[in-house]
Amino acid sequence: MFAEVVFKPTIAAGFRFIGKSQTIAYDAAALTVALVRLGGRFARPGSIAHVLCARHRFLREVNELQVPLQDTTEVVDHPYKYVPSELAGLRPEKWRYIPRNLNYDHDRIAFGDRDVDVVHSELERLQHFLVGPVRQWAAEMTPAKATEDLRTYGTGAWCERIWLEDYEKHSA
Repeated sequence: MFAEVVFKPTIAAGFRFIGKSQTIAYDAAALTVALVRLGGRFARPGSIAHVLCARHRFLREVNELQVPLQDTTEVVDHPYKYVPSELAGLRPEKWRYIPRNLNYDHDRIAFGDRDVDVVHSELERLQHFLVGPVRQWAAEMTPAKATEDLRTYGTGAWCERIWLEDYEKHSA
């Protein structure tokens, strides 16, 4: 059902798969926004966990401090980490940087023992959110706006300092 309701329409709207994963991404100028599918400690039978992430492609990742040659699905490498359900109802121009560097929340869609119509509705909301507000926000998220967000809402964390250096170098 996820493939039919979420993947197919978002791919048709310009999203793409990242590698062989269940993560989908949308590119707007130098920004990639991704719905990162979480596994490992986030995996639970009968459910799917994900987080909405965004990063400008010239930013370094936080382990090797290198600009990745390919897309990264590591959530910590993205300054913007959102729980999609928390953004529902907020206009994209109200979205801002939230310092969730190593500790971030996620959404979970449980399908194991729930009514099919309810799950279908939840997936449709996610799909509409991705092709509507997420694409709008991505189009408006410039490096200058991200720099302003990090300076205004950041906490001075080491990864924020790295990203600010990258933004300053990019704008020079």
